[in-house]
Amino acid sequence: MERKRILQWVFLVAVVLVLVGAVGLTLAQGPGADGVLPQGEVNVAASLDDVIPIQGRLLDANGNPINGTRRITMTLYDAATGGTALCTDGDDVTAVNGLFNAYMDYCTAQDLNGRQVWLGIKVGGDAEMTPRQAIYAVPYAWSLRPEAVISETSTSAILNVFNHGNGWGLDAYSKGHDAVHGRSDAGNHAGVSGENSGGGIGVYGYSAGSGLSGPAVKAVAGGASGIALHADANSADATVVISNDGSGQLLKGFGGDGGEDEIRINNNGSIETKADSYIFVPGMQIIKNLNTDTTRWDVQPNGSVRIWRGSNSGNKVVYVPIPIPAVLYGQPVDVEGITVYYQCQDGGKAYITGTYLYKQTGATTGVNLISNTTDRTSNTATSYTLAVNNVLSADQGILALYFELSFADDATYIQIGGVRIQLGHHHLY
Repeated sequence: MERKRILQWVFLVAVVLVLVGAVGLTLAQGPGADGVLPQGEVNVAASLDDVIPIQGRLLDANGNPINGTRRITMTLYDAATGGTALCTDGDDVTAVNGLFNAYMDYCTAQDLNGRQVWLGIKVGGDAEMTPRQAIYAVPYAWSLRPEAVISETSTSAILNVFNHGNGWGLDAYSKGHDAVHGRSDAGNHAGVSGENSGGGIGVYGYSAGSGLSGPAVKAVAGGASGIALHADANSADATVVISNDGSGQLLKGFGGDGGEDEIRINNNGSIETKADSYIFVPGMQIIKNLNTDTTRWDVQPNGSVRIWRGSNSGNKVVYVPIPIPAVLYGQPVDVEGITVYYQCQDGGKAYITGTYLYKQTGATTGVNLISNTTDRTSNTATSYTLAVNNVLSADQGILALYFELSFADDATYIQIGGVRIQLGHHHLY
């Protein structure tokens, strides 16, 4: 009976796992006469088929070889017993003195992915024979199974992957860690290197994630003096090109304080930076309020001025021109504060009694930034912090700073060294 038929199999075949699929390989003979196996690039036409050749011997229940045609059903499983059938194929084979050849050609790289598999055989309508036969890799295929190590000391590539079609040369996927991890101990060589000699891209990164946790490309310098990203070019074009077709910034830069970005380039080309700018105006720029005013001053060698009341009594007003650009880096600028450097010869007789700063909104209008009537009678600098109406723009950027001075006589002076203007360039700081 067919059910009593015995299959003796001797596998002259090994499952060879390669990056582009799983193939069966039968060595019919050794190397050529010169003892050297063929080498060089394998082109598309010579690529191996995704088949597993199987050779066995059929005997009947009495141990006699069977001759004739029989239906052989071959199935690969992921377990020695039970488990899941990965792929199945059936062939009508002709046995000669019991010997037959068959081919499994419905298995894919997803079925033979480096895991251990077992082959089950059934003849005709008989039950599948037991035990299943384990499929092992040929020795040189060990270097291509999971957790394999390919090691060599060579001046050329250890592994070459070529795709002459439109697909990937290498497709790597990981669900829990890096899909591709490159390391290099060489002083001038990269862990991962990309090269483009035509119109393609040397290294391409893509991400469907968001924020800092899902970047397309991330570079990290682990050493205290390392550089995370180095771009070098010998080109008539830019070394680095940044493009954002959405509404976000072109560039953000973070410092080591763990806060928000310290520098950004916005999509309209404006630049914001955490670092403030300072503009200094020397005291010798001071002008008096009215041309009939008798206020007088002497310029000192360091650029400061000593101011006297003059012949007319009463308070005096002097102005400090602030010639600053209304917009720096092509964006609105905040006037964050001013510092007045001054010294009173005698604070009981001559001192600053009012400090005022206005922003011009029109030829005849303005808004108040500072209106301070505290008497300044000491010999130290005085600083003012601005938080309201302090944004300079392309339309409103003219500032008017002036002091009201009080004098008891014409013999005592107030010395003004100058004014420092503090400008902010980042809306977050």
